[in-house]
Amino acid sequence: MSSILEMSLEYFEAFNKQDLNELREMFSEDISLRDWEISANGIDEVINANSKIFNSVDSISVTPIMVYEGEDKLLMGPLDVDGTSIVEL
Repeated sequence: MSSILEMSLEYFEAFNKQDLNELREMFSEDISLRDWEISANGIDEVINANSKIFNSVDSISVTPIMVYEGEDKLLMGPLDVDGTSIVEL
């Protein structure tokens, strides 16, 4: 099984490719998404939220700048979004 870090980096790769099918394969049915702009619950709602994001941009690139991996925790941030550092977590 992949580590939390590997799975997280695979998520950012799929997100940056705007690959909704790959994202859906990663998500559980009861996934929740909450960031500085939206909140979505359940796989269909989260996929729909991602689809709206992708439809609103030509391209997107989200990359964690710093990563800390503990025994059972992962912290990523700040994030670089299309060349702009987002420091809110």
